[in-house]
Amino acid sequence: MRSLYVAWLERGKDPSIFWSSTFGEVMILLRSYEFRDELQWMHTSAVMAMLANIHRAKNSRAYEWTDFNPYSSSRKKSAAPKITAKHTQLFDKMSQALNRKDG
Repeated sequence: MRSLYVAWLERGKDPSIFWSSTFGEVMILLRSYEFRDELQWMHTSAVMAMLANIHRAKNSRAYEWTDFNPYSSSRKKSAAPKITAKHTQLFDKMSQALNRKDG
């Protein structure tokens, strides 16, 4: 929760809204801010690639927008981990705990 709260504050959001929101609402809002940042980087990296291609040498490789986008380069480097039986058991336990009715 601490890292979520820090991420919330870094985006300049009101702490009282964080504490009055559910976990799901906080995650949706933080993901929307991250998505907005990714879209802005797509635009910026496209402009950067265009400018780099204007000034590149005649026989050099053309730049792609992904060459300048920090989100796309991080995705290339890391592969998603495989889901194992241990993960599935953990997800099942979490689901049962979330769906448990408390009296």
